Amino acid sequence: MTSLDEFRAKLSGRIDDLPLVARAAFATRCARRIASLTPSIIADEPTSLNITLSHLVDRLEEALTGHMSGDDWQNKFLPTPQVRKFFNDIATTDQEKFAVNCVLHAADAVDNIFRATFDPTQAVETGCAAYLACSDSVDHILRDLRSIELLKDSESWTDETTVAISVLGPLWPDGQPKDWPDTSSEDCELVFEIDLPDGATDQEVKRRLIKLSGELDSLHRSYGGRGLRVVGLDVPREAPAFQGVSS
Repeated sequence: MTSLDEFRAKLSGRIDDLPLVARAAFATRCARRIASLTPSIIADEPTSLNITLSHLVDRLEEALTGHMSGDDWQNKFLPTPQVRKFFNDIATTDQEKFAVNCVLHAADAVDNIFRATFDPTQAVETGCAAYLACSDSVDHILRDLRSIELLKDSESWTDETTVAISVLGPLWPDGQPKDWPDTSSEDCELVFEIDLPDGATDQEVKRRLIKLSGELDSLHRSYGGRGLRVVGLDVPREAPAFQGVSS
């Protein structure tokens, strides 16, 4: 079994040869792998830790694509000291703490892009935290690193190259490992009944639905969810009353 020191040494030289964004892509991929493990390790139902970790990794992946401004990153998504303390306070087991460290190191690796900081330490430490969270992830982490190295060479990546994390393919290309926690979950359904004004037209109903669903989606995302979608709409119409004929 590879020791932590051996693993760190393996990573250090190879990550040092990667362009800036490629280092952050490696770190973000490690964070995604470990964050995706957390829900079923911690509890049968998602907790604030699971949701927040996953939400943060979503933002890291978005930043890699170049579709996020430096101001948005600094002001909205870069974990503040208070957020970091929150993460660490709600992590109760060693595995949870390593998962938190993994994601926070990845955030620092992404922050290096916006600061044009070329220190590979954060990317290396992200991989090491992923190793500590679950040593079974070593082969997968090294395979991700090899994929990034190949893409760097074949597509001539530079420090300015943006990266869609999807180019690395599925998280588990050979299927999830046998002993890996099952993180699949069924979609939850919310059913709302709302009163509409008498005589509301179909267009008015649609406009109100769009506004309401948008507000609910924003609220869900603000608490770390992945958003909501409307899957059905039933607008019951009262049957017209039978009017008798006067005699």
